[in-house]
Amino acid sequence: MNPIASISAKPAATVTETDAQKALADKSARERAASEFEAIFLRQMLAGMQKTSKGASGDTKSGGAQGNTVYSSMVVDAMADAITKGGGLGLARTILEAQAKVLEGAAVRPPTEGIKPSAR
Repeated sequence: MNPIASISAKPAATVTETDAQKALADKSARERAASEFEAIFLRQMLAGMQKTSKGASGDTKSGGAQGNTVYSSMVVDAMADAITKGGGLGLARTILEAQAKVLEGAAVRPPTEGIKPSAR
């Protein structure tokens, strides 16, 4: 008996235009979400740095502190958006790469090169 003859030919799955549009929309939504996450992360990091620098310089007791707080948060938002639009820290790209591996079914493991095991 010929083993090749027993294999039935199945038609290849066709990708419709709707499927392609959905895949592109999903990809752009993931890219947008990863970029927005990076911007939020940057805002939190910059706000923490700003609080630290204010505490060190004593700027918190200056006149119009409420106005300074509002202005400061606007500066943090603008800086975070500018950093993200300029390429960011690479966090969004790393998130997208990990998502792609998960969607492909590959195991996602953090890089371990250069990390020494802890001595127990």
